[in-house]
Amino acid sequence: MSSHPAPSPLPLGEYSWPVGATTSDTVPIQQLVAEEEPLITNTLVSSTIDYLRLPISLDLLDSLNNLTKGKDSQVRHGALTMVRQRISALMQKHTERKIVDENSVHLAMYYYNEAATTHNKVVNWYGVILKIHQALLQLGVLSTLRSIAQLQALRKRRAATASPVIADAYLSPAGARRGSETGGAEDPLAYLSPSATNVPGYLSSIGRKRQTTPRPGPDGGMVSGGAAMGTFPLQEDPLAFISPSAVHTPAHLGSMPSYMSGARRRPQVPVPMPTDMAPVSAAPAPATPTPVATPVPTLPHSSSAPEDLRASSPVNVPSHLLSGKRRGPPPTQQDQDDYLKLPSFLDCVVYWSGSRGSTELFPVWKLRDSDTGSELPAVYIELELILLSLNTHGTFDHYCQSLVARSLHQSVLRLRQTMELERELAQARSNIPGDAPPSDNDPEMSALLDQLVERLRVDYFEKRAARLMTIYSDALAHAVNEEKVKGYIQRLIAKEDSVVLEAVVELEADIQALVPVRDRISLKRLERLLIPLMGHTNLIITEHCSRLLNVISDGNNWQIQEPFEPALASVGDPFKVSLQLSGVALEPSMIERMLLLVRGPPLALTNRISTLTRHPVAYDKETGMVTADLPSFHRAGYFDWRLVAIAEDGRFQPLSEMLPSLSLSSVQGRFIVHPRMTDEQIHEVFVDIEGVSLSTTLVGGRPTSLVNKGTFKTVIDALETYKSCGVTTLWLHGVLEREDTSISVASDRVMAKLSHGGPSDLLSLVDRAKQMGMKVIFGTGQRISVASTHRKYTGLLAQSVVSRQKHILAPHPDTEGPSSDDKTWDDSFLLNWRKQATWDNFISEMSYLARQYGLNGICVSNGHVLPNYLAKDEVELSRVDPDGHLHYDPAEILDGEVILHRGQAQRRLGFWALPQRRWPNPLFVKLTKELWGKFPDFMIISGSAWRKAREPDTVRCGMIPVDYSLHNALLPVIRDEQPVSVLYAALDTKSKRYPPNTPVVSPLCSHVLPYPVKMFDQAAWSAIDLVYFLDSVPMTFVGEFNGRVNPIFLGNSSTIADPTLRPDIKGHYQHRAFMRKTQKVLTTGSYLPLKAFHKFGQHERVFAFCRQLGSTVVVFAVNLNKTASTFYIDFSPLTAVFKDPSTIYQVINMWTENSGPGMPKDSGVTSASSAPQHLLTYDELIHGHHFTLVGPYETLFWRLQANTKPSVEDERALYVDSMQRLMRDLWTVEDHTYNHIYRLVASGLKTGPDFKASLATLLSELPLEAEPQLAQNLQQMYSHICGQDSAKELRAMSYLLMFAKGRGSTIDPQLRELCSRVIKANRVGPIVFVCPELGRWSTVGGLGVMVDDLTQDLAAIGCEVYVISPYYNRNRKGESGYLAHDGIRWVHNIHTWIGAERVEVGVHEGTVNGVHLMFLHHINYFPHVYPSGSPQYQLKVIVLMAKAALEACCHIKLIPAIVVTNDWFTALMAPYAKRSGAFGNTFNNTTFIHLIHNLGEGYQGWIYPEPRNDTMNEIHQLNNELLIDPTWDRTIVNPSRAALLVSDQWATVSISYKNDLMSSSTLAPLLRLASRPLAVSNGLKFQAKLNALAKVVPGGGGHPEAKRILQATFFGLEDPSIPVMSFVGRITVQKGVHLILDSVATLLETHGNKIQILVGGPADRTEAYAKTCAEKMEFLRSRYPRNFWADPNGFFTQGTLVNLGSDFGLMPSLFEPGGIVQHEFFAAGTPVVAFKTGGLKDTVHEYLAASGRGNGFAFEAHVQSDFVWAVNRAVTMYQSPEHYAKLRQNAFESVITTTAVAWSWYTEICRLRRRVCAQESEVAETITQTEKDMGLGDEDAERDEADGEVEALNSIKSGGQI
Repeated sequence: MSSHPAPSPLPLGEYSWPVGATTSDTVPIQQLVAEEEPLITNTLVSSTIDYLRLPISLDLLDSLNNLTKGKDSQVRHGALTMVRQRISALMQKHTERKIVDENSVHLAMYYYNEAATTHNKVVNWYGVILKIHQALLQLGVLSTLRSIAQLQALRKRRAATASPVIADAYLSPAGARRGSETGGAEDPLAYLSPSATNVPGYLSSIGRKRQTTPRPGPDGGMVSGGAAMGTFPLQEDPLAFISPSAVHTPAHLGSMPSYMSGARRRPQVPVPMPTDMAPVSAAPAPATPTPVATPVPTLPHSSSAPEDLRASSPVNVPSHLLSGKRRGPPPTQQDQDDYLKLPSFLDCVVYWSGSRGSTELFPVWKLRDSDTGSELPAVYIELELILLSLNTHGTFDHYCQSLVARSLHQSVLRLRQTMELERELAQARSNIPGDAPPSDNDPEMSALLDQLVERLRVDYFEKRAARLMTIYSDALAHAVNEEKVKGYIQRLIAKEDSVVLEAVVELEADIQALVPVRDRISLKRLERLLIPLMGHTNLIITEHCSRLLNVISDGNNWQIQEPFEPALASVGDPFKVSLQLSGVALEPSMIERMLLLVRGPPLALTNRISTLTRHPVAYDKETGMVTADLPSFHRAGYFDWRLVAIAEDGRFQPLSEMLPSLSLSSVQGRFIVHPRMTDEQIHEVFVDIEGVSLSTTLVGGRPTSLVNKGTFKTVIDALETYKSCGVTTLWLHGVLEREDTSISVASDRVMAKLSHGGPSDLLSLVDRAKQMGMKVIFGTGQRISVASTHRKYTGLLAQSVVSRQKHILAPHPDTEGPSSDDKTWDDSFLLNWRKQATWDNFISEMSYLARQYGLNGICVSNGHVLPNYLAKDEVELSRVDPDGHLHYDPAEILDGEVILHRGQAQRRLGFWALPQRRWPNPLFVKLTKELWGKFPDFMIISGSAWRKAREPDTVRCGMIPVDYSLHNALLPVIRDEQPVSVLYAALDTKSKRYPPNTPVVSPLCSHVLPYPVKMFDQAAWSAIDLVYFLDSVPMTFVGEFNGRVNPIFLGNSSTIADPTLRPDIKGHYQHRAFMRKTQKVLTTGSYLPLKAFHKFGQHERVFAFCRQLGSTVVVFAVNLNKTASTFYIDFSPLTAVFKDPSTIYQVINMWTENSGPGMPKDSGVTSASSAPQHLLTYDELIHGHHFTLVGPYETLFWRLQANTKPSVEDERALYVDSMQRLMRDLWTVEDHTYNHIYRLVASGLKTGPDFKASLATLLSELPLEAEPQLAQNLQQMYSHICGQDSAKELRAMSYLLMFAKGRGSTIDPQLRELCSRVIKANRVGPIVFVCPELGRWSTVGGLGVMVDDLTQDLAAIGCEVYVISPYYNRNRKGESGYLAHDGIRWVHNIHTWIGAERVEVGVHEGTVNGVHLMFLHHINYFPHVYPSGSPQYQLKVIVLMAKAALEACCHIKLIPAIVVTNDWFTALMAPYAKRSGAFGNTFNNTTFIHLIHNLGEGYQGWIYPEPRNDTMNEIHQLNNELLIDPTWDRTIVNPSRAALLVSDQWATVSISYKNDLMSSSTLAPLLRLASRPLAVSNGLKFQAKLNALAKVVPGGGGHPEAKRILQATFFGLEDPSIPVMSFVGRITVQKGVHLILDSVATLLETHGNKIQILVGGPADRTEAYAKTCAEKMEFLRSRYPRNFWADPNGFFTQGTLVNLGSDFGLMPSLFEPGGIVQHEFFAAGTPVVAFKTGGLKDTVHEYLAASGRGNGFAFEAHVQSDFVWAVNRAVTMYQSPEHYAKLRQNAFESVITTTAVAWSWYTEICRLRRRVCAQESEVAETITQTEKDMGLGDEDAERDEADGEVEALNSIKSGGQI
């Protein structure tokens, strides 16, 4: 016998003895049977067995054996003592604990291959013995080891009668030998001999040969025998083996020896039953039966199943067994009649010699001692139930165990009854000298047996046994024979659906009874009925059939009520089941009874029979989580699971039945396990195309034909290219015999195409590919060729009527379905999928291909239509022949032998017609189970090109989909430039379409789609990156590596494509394949979508994602833009991956990291964009905005690597990298709280000590070379951290000043110096205002006043302020030389250019109130404020103002930090500074603010060129689009437009005016471009105004006295009861004076002349509006002299008196951007009546009497009625002294001062310049408080007061600010 290697270790652990055994006691199960012949190669056994609450070790087992078998009294005494001590200790340890085997690990599982062509099986006695042995072990009660004696007897009897074939099958090379006792027969159980293997002592007797006295045998021969205790007379085997038609070896015994294959031997005659082995109810059989000469009936030898094995005749025994090698006489007829004919689902036929003589279902055979005739204490188990347990592979193991336990209990009882015999034997042996028995033997032995009896829960096991018998009986009752099938067919073809449904219900009952016992014959017959019924027109029936077919395939009824929700996994993935029990408290008894059942494929890869296993579960009371962790999936297949609890009768009840809150679907499920596909790269090859040659004859630049098509050899030649491009799986199309024009249509689905080289070349191709490490799969399908159909398909084709009159039938063409949208192929026939034979043929052909060619997989094309059912032709099938009988028999009608032709009132039928396909496709389930059973690592791919919605259904059937989602989404994104959200949505839909972990094949092209280069052009490189780097299995197409552009279509109409190639793309494929192969994360990592953002939001042309495997994370960003893109990737989704905030992470550019030897050169585009600085903290990685630049169609590839143990150098490098990132992105990214440095510095602003500690840390961690820039960086950080939070700004400034001056004695000098440098870096720098009018020198409106006041107040708070304004020839009083009055003198001249004109400008400088003034003088261009003239002249004035101001700054080397331009006159300063190039980069760091006082169409500085379309570029020399809006109808030079386009910010004089401008201005689109424009109302020099008001009434008296003077002066009537309402201002349209004049008469009439109105201001009668108003004013004054006063001819000089003396101010301005007059009234406590516009809207608020809030009255519409109504409300309130007093108080408190305005401007300037801002007084207070908090003593404070606080504050003034 040949030598074989030792078995490999068990994948799931080894078989161990129960707890309590020593290490030396542990014996692997392989060792029991591991011999030279590999009887066991792979065995799935339980993990450590712990059924025992009463563990027993090997020494205890030996003691028990000696106790029951030993003849020596000393041995028995020692054994008894050992047993007593051990069991007592164990029982004491496990007191109160009962044997509940369900709580333990499942039984060991043994699998048995079914025969290929027969249902006859031998009884596997080795399996029976091992199963009983296993049950005894698990029960842990082995005192009844006399049952082994029965097994020994069976061994001997079997050896005496066994067929040599069978004996050889179980022969052990080490232990098997022919014994003299057995007449030289092989010992079938010799491998259990101790000489062959290490076995427990209690098994050693099985293999021992005992010397016994020979005695006559049944046939007259001499055999050994004996009557001593423990030995039994040798008898004939009562259940002798019957040779099978196909010798079968159990899977756990490994492969079959070579001599067991070959001719099938069949028994001819039975072996007689021994006389001393008979049923209790039967008389002993005759000693010498008489041979009978009658022939023995035999089973048919055909492969078809017998009609009913229960009724079949017994098989025959081979004749060679009758020629002397068999012991005993020939069998009698009675012997043959007494064959025990077991049910077909037991898969074996066994005879029992002698009359059974009993009507019991399970007759019990008793084993008796041949000498005494007494019944021996043995374990008795019904044979049928043992076989049932073996045949169902785990389903009834727990029932079988109960049978053993029940019989064991009975045997123990019988053993106690034999105690008297034991005592007599002991007394007899006591007479032997030196062999005295122990005196306490009997009591101790009795006590031991009593305890064992009590331990067994016999009632529990009785219920189980009864349950098993019930299951067996039900299966017998529901068995299906051919007569029953015929009856079903008659009912299933009924016209009434109700009749069919009733039959289906009965079918379901049969299935539920037969599936558990695996009655394959009956189930096959039921399947034959259900398959045609799938095509029924009633979809309810279709769904029932789909469900029941799934149940048959599953081998259990778990899906009978609810379908599984499958989860997908790959081989090697962990097998874990969990269930959350929310709000459910489980009782301990429930927890103990819970199990996880798993029905799945066996561990042995050569076995394909699914097995039921039991597994313990863990329950966490706190979380309510039930979990079961099983070993990883070891092979492909279906792993169904169910959480159950064991009922008293042994049933496995789903938890949902015991816990109503749970649904059935939540406690059961299915794992569909695929071969691991992640590492695969599939290349689809159409054999005809590989190596094809095109004709040289061109038409239109294209070849006219194909010259040489590919063959199997051309594919072999291309394998090296495939390998170099990373191909791991070769997908071959067109390999089967077919017509050349039909590449997907086969003549024979298992025959290799002869013209390509036939089977030999195809085998060579497959072998060569495998030698190179590539797998091979075939593309195949259901389509059968019309032109050359193989004869085997003749009876399987669907037929339709061609001529109904002549009853001519013809095969139906293949089609997807009945509708016009379904594709039809005229080159192929449609198979009749209603026939079971069609299903079986399809599956067997797929299996044959896989086996014949050693395939690794197949692809089933058109998987979205199989099985395809068309409607039956009811008319034809109902046709009656002339004799009155139906032409078609019922089976043909059921099978739909004739169908309607496509289009004849058709509708979709079958599985794909179901609206909700809840159960999987039964055809594919059957196919995948069959293929995975035979080929455990097989890929089964389904193509569903037209029906995308059906792909998920094929996945639920175990198929791998080919998905074109990526291709379909990339087309619009690349071709139509749609946003990448289309791609995100497509991939998201794809992930939701399939269950998680579904392997998906993703191609970019196919035999019907153009190549990537054709579809995507340059973006093809990006598309390839996505295919290779996303989580699908990449698939390429033949010719794709070579850069083929256009496809070659092979089909019914061949299209010859343009042969253009792009060979440069090959390197890109090779490079990406290499990356995918070397980076495991790219094959097995999970996919997580990320988003790319630019500064305005999500980037619409960058697709980002990551792949993650454990701690390895790689990031991709594919730029699908035609241009380079700058963006950052949002890493926040990675929080689920990276969870340790203390870890340092490194970002590595993988393109540069992986370059080097062995890396293929990438010929495509690859992004080499640098990764962010290498080291990052957790927060920096997750929340940071790491902007990067990626070129067009390039891909960013980073790896994120965790550094869990950083070194000191790493820590310091982190600080440097963090600082660099921070300063690079500080002002481009809003949030930096994630940055390591930023967070440290921000935390320092909490307290003084924190501030000091943060700076000290930076100084210690950053290298010396970083210190010079540290102060500038810190200043920027403090500015960003503080933002506009005044409290933070105050603390930052205070801490810096305090530590810069060395407060305290512990300040490090280095830290002090750093703070000083930060203060210096924080200075704002010079602020320059440029304006057309200024203060007392040239003011004509509010602009000059506002700038004068604002600049003086800015200077007062410490700013360095400059004002540049024209020096006009004369001031408003007509004076020249007026600057000299204020000490302003000429200092120099400057030169500039206006176009080609050189202009010299004089510069006058001086300082007034801390403001540096610079006046520019030119006699021609600055004659007076706002000079007028020609368009050219106006433009030259504006140009000169801008250029001269810039030149003046350059001349004195003044580089302003801020330049504020005012209105249109100065608007071109920013364009010339930054866009003209005339000043280089001098002003690049200057911030320009354009201050808008008025932006009405007449105040933008419009210049109308002459001629009309002249751009006047020769004057301004700027880009025309800066000044001219090309969308306007007319060319207008607009300087305000240029200012808004170039300035960094714009501002205006009120919030409301800002809002009005942004919504209604002609420049609103440009205004809206700015972020946070500044709006600050005009202010009043409050103290100066109060001083002026105090002078109105010299003696005091305030408002009452001023009013009296006012009334006396202007009305000649003093009456305090009459309210005085006054207007002061210019008489212009803007001021709305006409509303006052038109309302006078109405108001006087309304209030009975109790109102006085004053209008103070001159009217320019040259303007129409002013002239009209002047005339009305004169008329009203003359008409109402005591109620109205106005003087339009003189300048009004009594404004201060009016402010104080009036009761109300009137401001009906049509528009008022800011307004100052209202504040002049408010300063006097005078409320105002105003129109709601501009700045008035922000400052004048309606007084509400209820709340006492408000400072005046406002009207909404600029019409007389609204104005009158507002005045009336004011008069009414005046008449209430209390409310009027409150109103005046509110008005006084509403004043906005110029100081407040200055601080608002200063705050905005600090924001724009990124400086920290704080007020001096608050700083001093904060320093004092901080010193107290830090515990600085008074001595320190006194010492530092002079040079600390004071000097620090002085530094604020001199330096500007901090």
